[in-house]
This record gives sequence, C-alpha cells and structure tokens, in this order.
Amino acid sequence: MVDLYLSSPDLAADEDADAAALLDILAAMPFLRIGRRVTVTSCDEAGDVQQFTFRPFEGGLAEERVIRGMHPLTGQRLDLWR
Repeated sequence: MVDLYLSSPDLAADEDADAAALLDILAAMPFLRIGRRVTVTSCDEAGDVQQFTFRPFEGGLAEERVIRGMHPLTGQRLDLWR
C-alpha cells in the first residue's frame, strides 16, 4: 500500500481531470502495479482536500471511484460497505 500526500496552491474544480492526471503519472511507475492500492491525498492553501484511490487493474491502475474523497481505511474503520 502506498499513501501519497501532496500540497497544491489550489485544487482544480474538476476532480475527474485531477484523477486522470494522477493516473497518468502513477501509470508511469510500474512498481505501483504490484501493490494493493495507491491513495493520493492533496490539500490546498484554503484547507480543501481531495482523495483518490487507485488499485491494480488489467495490468495497469484504475481509480476506485466509489470511494473518491475518502481514504479506504476510514471506511474500513467505520465498517462501511462499498
């Protein structure tokens, strides 16, 4: 499992575009495909937060869209089903 925490001056309003950009960057790192998941949390100067989780899928990575905005372990601790 990999957790990445990023700081950004401001986050884009389009989370889909952010997820696609992150996926392109992460896909270039083949060692991430052998792990269980990659979670990226980014925060801007105003304190806004975005969270994206990517899991190995068909030889690459794919976003687990259903939990966008929440760290996977938060859901596990709250005993939430996907």
